[in-house]
Amino acid sequence: MAVVMDGHATNQAMVKQLGGSLDPKHLVTDFVHPSEPDWRVYIFFDACHMLKLLRNALEAMKVIAVPGYGKADRVVPYCSPSQTARR
Repeated sequence: MAVVMDGHATNQAMVKQLGGSLDPKHLVTDFVHPSEPDWRVYIFFDACHMLKLLRNALEAMKVIAVPGYGKADRVVPYCSPSQTARR
């Protein structure tokens, strides 16, 4: 069983109330089902919503730096030149 959600603050608050945690330093991605103690409920972000958020961020910021590559000039471009030409 799973809870699948977008990243809205109200959904994150619900996860916290149910015993999960989305804090990267203390990630808890499951909790005991409230009426079935033998069951675990797993927490997932909806992949389609996360891709849409990434797309919107790329559109707004034009580039996103990829941490951990050691070079500040390593970025993911919003569009390839062929995509830009079609706009």
